[in-house]
Amino acid sequence: MSPEMQIPKLMWLKRRMPGQWARAGHAFDLVDYLGWRASGSSARSICTLARKWSYMGHAAPGWRDDFLAAIDLADLRARTGAPERATPVGDDLGPLAAFAAADLGLG
Repeated sequence: MSPEMQIPKLMWLKRRMPGQWARAGHAFDLVDYLGWRASGSSARSICTLARKWSYMGHAAPGWRDDFLAAIDLADLRARTGAPERATPVGDDLGPLAAFAAADLGLG
């Protein structure tokens, strides 16, 4: 497993900074963060979840709870806000949020 993937990073965070982990409410890959920042939607792309979060995009359920429990990340979805199901690539996340438009000087 590559260290650029989210699972090793989140394992490190939970082990080394348990207070931060306990307060976490969201964790995103960059593309999903940008979608959240623009729309307010916490949807996650199947592309990023399958590629970097060990999500099984071809299976139902996509999250392997046994795997997450084995690596002491049974609380991954609760701490990161990761959804039960991934969003298909290209799905509409909604309109540009008012706060994002204001931040961009478009309000």
